[in-house]
Amino acid sequence: MKLISLASVIVRILFHRGSSGSEKIISALLPAINTIFNHENPKIQILALGSYDFFTDENYAKLFIENGVVKMCIGFLETSMDSNRFEFIMRFFQKMIDEGSDSDIQYFIDNGILRNVQKALKHFNEDVKLVGICLITSLVQSANGTQKHIIFNEPNLFSSIVNLLDHKNPSIRSSTLELLLKYIDRANSKEIIFSMFDSSNCIYQLCALLKENEMPVTILRILQNLLFKADNKTALNIRDILIDCKAEATMKESLSDDSTFLYAANLFSEFYDLNFWEKRAMSKSSHDEL
Repeated sequence: MKLISLASVIVRILFHRGSSGSEKIISALLPAINTIFNHENPKIQILALGSYDFFTDENYAKLFIENGVVKMCIGFLETSMDSNRFEFIMRFFQKMIDEGSDSDIQYFIDNGILRNVQKALKHFNEDVKLVGICLITSLVQSANGTQKHIIFNEPNLFSSIVNLLDHKNPSIRSSTLELLLKYIDRANSKEIIFSMFDSSNCIYQLCALLKENEMPVTILRILQNLLFKADNKTALNIRDILIDCKAEATMKESLSDDSTFLYAANLFSEFYDLNFWEKRAMSKSSHDEL
């Protein structure tokens, strides 16, 4: 009870702290907060995590790293599936990544954040899944080119994301689609190839959702970007899956809706370009044989 009271006092100090001398206050309080975080009582741990949440300013990121807070929290994610603490830590990390520098993001990558994001995406708790989606979205948006390449080549990450497209919770499905759009927007051709190899189920899932008219603009943009960015072989494979799913009919229906017309037209342009160049290549091959 005394520790709970102490933790509550620390939270109130942080909540009412002034801007001057904040870094000194935080530096002085961190050892006490870290001790509280490692307590066996879950209520006390949650109060410690709530304390961290009060100072997720970019200026304090180095304090968390230098004082071992980030490493300690990642260690907890590695060994626990507790929903409340998992969610608190992931939200705390997301804020740090949103405000962090390249070196801060690299620290997270080097210390296993991608492995633990996948753990969040597969967690039994839906709120943890959602915060996992938000965290990987922040990583995709904030990472530099080299870090982006590491993220996009993380084994099974793309398939872990795609597996959420058929989740019963519409919020998880919509958040996953928004993440996929950002993911494909930032990916280059080689990363697209790796992603498609990692999860060939992706196009089938997108076609199923498109037929249900679920976020059609987002799905049309994802498919168009995939066809545009992929190498010829991968693009033809995607096109063949679209044909197999009978997605053309759904795409044509999208042309009749003002809200989706432009995106459907762009997708059709990529789709028919592939057909044209494939026929031309086949014609040239036949001519060469003669």
